[in-house]
Amino acid sequence: MKFQWMAVLAIVLLLGGCGGKGGDSDPDTTPPDAPTGFTASVEGETVELEWVLPGDADLHGVLVLRQAQEGPDGVPEDGVEYVPEDAIGPSTVIFRGPNTANAHIDTPPEPGRFCYRVFAFDTAFNYSGGPPRCVNTDGEDNEPPSFEGIETATGISNAQIQLTWTAATDNVTSSDDIVYEVYQGASEETVDFSTPVYTTEAGMTSFTVFGLNPGDTYWFGVRARDLAGNRDTNTVTRSASTLEDPDTTPPLFDGLEEATAMSSSQVHLSWSAASDDTTAANEIVYDVFQADISGGQTYGSPSHTTSAGATEFLVTGLSAETTYYFVVRARDLAGNSDSNDEELSATTTEADLTLPYIVSDNFLSGGILANGTTGFTASVTFSEPVTGVNGSHVTVDNGAVLSGFSTSDNITWSFNVTSLADGVRYTVDFTDGIQDLGGNNLSPTHRELYVANSVLYVRPGGSGSMTGASPADALPLVSQAIT
Repeated sequence: MKFQWMAVLAIVLLLGGCGGKGGDSDPDTTPPDAPTGFTASVEGETVELEWVLPGDADLHGVLVLRQAQEGPDGVPEDGVEYVPEDAIGPSTVIFRGPNTANAHIDTPPEPGRFCYRVFAFDTAFNYSGGPPRCVNTDGEDNEPPSFEGIETATGISNAQIQLTWTAATDNVTSSDDIVYEVYQGASEETVDFSTPVYTTEAGMTSFTVFGLNPGDTYWFGVRARDLAGNRDTNTVTRSASTLEDPDTTPPLFDGLEEATAMSSSQVHLSWSAASDDTTAANEIVYDVFQADISGGQTYGSPSHTTSAGATEFLVTGLSAETTYYFVVRARDLAGNSDSNDEELSATTTEADLTLPYIVSDNFLSGGILANGTTGFTASVTFSEPVTGVNGSHVTVDNGAVLSGFSTSDNITWSFNVTSLADGVRYTVDFTDGIQDLGGNNLSPTHRELYVANSVLYVRPGGSGSMTGASPADALPLVSQAIT
C-alpha cells in the first residue's frame, strides 16, 4: 500500500511539472502587429480589399469588418473568436481568413458609402487593426487626388521643421478643399503611411511641425485627401534636422487694431503684421485669446490660432447680442510669443433667423446646347452670402458631373454641369449643407434637367413625363438657351 501511494504521488508531481507554458504560465495577451498598406477600391458592384500581412510568428489569421457610412467603429474583443456575419458594435464581420490571406473581394448589400477595417489575430485571438478605408459604390467620387507628395523639409528652429508641397488636384474636389495628412518617423523606414500624425487645414501647401527635439533628424511624408475621403498613395519622404541653438526672441507686434461684429455669431478681427529677427512675416502665426469679461483672457491657452502670415481672423460660433473681449499675440516659428495686452471688444448682433434661399439662377433662361457639347455653366444667386456650395452639397444623378464651383462674393456661384445625354432626366439637388454666415441652413431644393434632341429643358421641380427624345415629352418644362 505504501508503494502504491508513493507511485501516485510521483505521477501527480510528474504531471504538475509538465506542460512548459501550462498552469503556471501567464496567458498570451500580446496581439500581432496590425496589417499595413490597406487599400479599398471599387470595381463595378464589388470592393477589392488588399493588405500586407505582419511578420509575427504566431499570426493565425485576419478578420475584415464592414460598416455603412463612417467607421468601422466596432473593435474585436481580445480572447473572443469571430466568424463571418457576426456583429461587432455597428460593424459586421465579412471575412475571416488564414495567416496567408492578403486580399478579399466584398459585394456590399446595396450601393452606398462603406468603410472597411482589417485586423490580424493570433492563436489566443488577440486582435490588432490599422486605420479604416472608405469607398462609395453608388457612382460617387472614388478617385483619389493627384499629388506628387512632399517637396521640402527644412529645420527652422531647435523645435520646428517646416514642410512644403505643391497643391494637389482632384476630379471633383477643388484644390482649396483638399486637406493633407502628414506622416512622421525617426527614420525613412519608420514613416508609417497608415497612420497620419497631423492633418492640415484645407488648401494648405505648407505645414510646420512643432515640439521636436533640438539637433534631431526627422523624416516626413505627406498625402492628399479629397472631400469624399479618397487619399493618394505616394510614398515620397523628405528628412530635416532641427537647429542646435534656440531662438528666444519674440516677434515685435502692436496687437489687435480692430474688432467688428459681422453677425449674431461672428466677430472680425484685424491687425498689422508683426516682424521677427528670424521668422519671416508670412510665417508668423497669431494666437487669439477670447474672454467674456475685460481682462479675462487665459494666455496659456489660445482660443484660436490663425494660419501663417494672417492679418485678420473671423471668430465664429458666438452667442447673439453678447460682448466679447479679444487680445491677439504673435508667435514665431521657434514658439516665442509677444506679450502685448491690447484688448478690444465687440458685441454680436441680434440673432439671424432668416434662412438663405435661391433668388435667381440661369436654369430657366437660355437656348440650345451648343453643337458637340454635353453641358453648360450654371449660375445661382442666393439671398445672402453662403458657404458650402461644393460637390458635397450640390449633387446630380444619372452620371452627370458637377465641377468648377466658384464665386467672387459668396452670393452668386457658378459651376459646370457636364456629361448630359439625350433622353435622360437629371436632378440637381441643393442640400442643407449650404448655409449663411449666421449658420442658417438652406431649405433643400432642386432643379430638374432633361435633354431631348440636344435641347436642354429645365424647371425648379415637380412631376411630368420625361421619356423619349421629343421636347413635348418633357413638358411642362421651359426651354433654356445655353451659351
